[in-house]
Amino acid sequence: MLNHPLATIEKAKIILFFILLLATFIFAVIPVIVIALSTSRMRRYQNFAPMDSARVIISIYYAIVMIGFAVAGTLNSLYVNGDEAFSLFVLSAMGGVLLLLSNILYFNTLKNHQNWIVVYGVFVDAIDINPYEPLPMDEETRQR
Repeated sequence: MLNHPLATIEKAKIILFFILLLATFIFAVIPVIVIALSTSRMRRYQNFAPMDSARVIISIYYAIVMIGFAVAGTLNSLYVNGDEAFSLFVLSAMGGVLLLLSNILYFNTLKNHQNWIVVYGVFVDAIDINPYEPLPMDEETRQR
């Protein structure tokens, strides 16, 4: 599965992740920059390790955002009148949801097809490479 192109549903997951990420503009700036830099490094060095590093960096970013808004909401409800506490807790929950969605929709999908993505990219199908050339096979497919 590492050497196979992404299925249509997996490409839809990646597009959905970016739509949800851009819908929450407050959380989108740093992850988009990290993903863009790690994608360019992955393509340049032909290695999937920058995407693994991006997963860690984005997970830490969302954890900091989640904890920061939760602490701000708690402090607002304790020491101020608490009018903005609910909004801060909602932003904290959004950080947690985006943390889960980034791992489920984006990084796990890329990890399942890492060899294909490193060589060809995310949105390249097998027919786009060379329609007359056989597809590269991994060890599982050769043994069948």
